[in-house]
Amino acid sequence: MIRFGRRQSKKLSKSTATKKTGVAKGAGDWRRHWIRRQKKTTGSRRAGSCTTTSAKKEYDSRREAILHASPDPPDGQPRGTATGDTTGSKGARLAELHADGAWLALIEDVERRLPWKMQIFLRLRQEYRFARGRRGWTKAVQWRYAEEVAARLKKDPEDTWIESRSTFSRWWDRIVEYTVRAALKKNLL
Repeated sequence: MIRFGRRQSKKLSKSTATKKTGVAKGAGDWRRHWIRRQKKTTGSRRAGSCTTTSAKKEYDSRREAILHASPDPPDGQPRGTATGDTTGSKGARLAELHADGAWLALIEDVERRLPWKMQIFLRLRQEYRFARGRRGWTKAVQWRYAEEVAARLKKDPEDTWIESRSTFSRWWDRIVEYTVRAALKKNLL
């Protein structure tokens, strides 16, 4: 199980924190890529959820489409002197898709290793990713988090309430930081 404590975040030097910001931006770009793809396929911003499960299903369908694709029948028009290399083009598209599969495996691994409270937080954060306004996603996550943790512990939601919304922002930063570190270890960034 991953431990998220203050010591771990204080170990970062200023130069590492600067580097981390640039790298974390790349990890966020990957997440935004899947959200954009979800918008394109559903035609709506809010339709469908961009969870790892839906991203995995999309990955599998894209892979199957590449594997079972056949070249277009010739239409009689000249295409140049080079003949088409359908096997090579399939291999190139599968190689591009392999990087997406490695990211999906990494994200699933990170989600599985998080403590149960952070797993609840991450699921709620994904659910309210489009919440806008003065307080954004934190207010909605704050309330739902207290309700779900209280239900799991069989306590009153007031007993599990987290007063500071900045706690959730810090948790999000820790999850992104851990994901970036894991991606660096697997040479994904």
